Amino acid sequence: MPQFDILLFYEMRSSDAAVEALLTDMNGHGYRRGGSWRGWFRRATALTLLALFAAAASGQDEEPAEASFQLWANIILAKPKSPRLYFELDIEPKSQISGGETWRNVDATPLVEFYVHKLVDLTGEVTVGYTRQNESEDSLEVTPRFGVRLHFVDHLWDQFASERLPLSRLYFANLARIEFRNLRYTGDRPSSHEARLRNRLEFRLALNHPSLSVDRTWYLFSDLEFFVPLGEEVPERFATKSRFRGGLGYRLSRRRRFELLYIRDFARETLEEPRDIDMNAIDFRLKILL
Repeated sequence: MPQFDILLFYEMRSSDAAVEALLTDMNGHGYRRGGSWRGWFRRATALTLLALFAAAASGQDEEPAEASFQLWANIILAKPKSPRLYFELDIEPKSQISGGETWRNVDATPLVEFYVHKLVDLTGEVTVGYTRQNESEDSLEVTPRFGVRLHFVDHLWDQFASERLPLSRLYFANLARIEFRNLRYTGDRPSSHEARLRNRLEFRLALNHPSLSVDRTWYLFSDLEFFVPLGEEVPERFATKSRFRGGLGYRLSRRRRFELLYIRDFARETLEEPRDIDMNAIDFRLKILL
């Protein structure tokens, strides 16, 4: 049966049954829910990754008194256009609650993904953000980004019900991006420009179903991202930043997904200095598939 006809056929079924059937067609022998050495290997890999991410997030750093606490939210509107093309709009308000002067921000980020291969995604996005820095100064940010995402599980990826999801319990990928930050201020501060490299390890683990593609699935969410400034105009040449995100997600259906995350940022001025905990945040995310 051609791939296009297979996809149309699966969209007419329930999500759970379609996942099982698609895995059967892909593998030729069905999906084994447990008991095999592959299942135990996936569980061991997931636990190892969680331990590594937790160790990277905690470390031996001491939290300075000026570390801030922030509240974030994301409303993500997604529109898969074809098996190879995907559009998204992310609306993200933020507010600093404590740890220095309070500020408020809202970002809008349209994104396009092009799937050149089942293992490779090309991404492009532009963040437009407004920040109320204080009573006398506002800022406007325009930041385009371009990147490549590499998936580390090949035979478990396919297009299902207008989504690009792993048809397995475990998801693991790496997203590398380069961004060009441009900030303009309303006060006397001059405009600033910066190129920055970002690399993020992404991890998901389904808890109550054998696949992340099944409806009513609870899953663990975790990633670790590194920010490295590029160019000679950066005052601290080796200034770096890293970010840990971890939490719990719930896939209600193909069209609705909820996530509650804890976020921690680290920063350091030179390679020799220990990293400091710069920010803690709670982020609530809602994704709607149109």
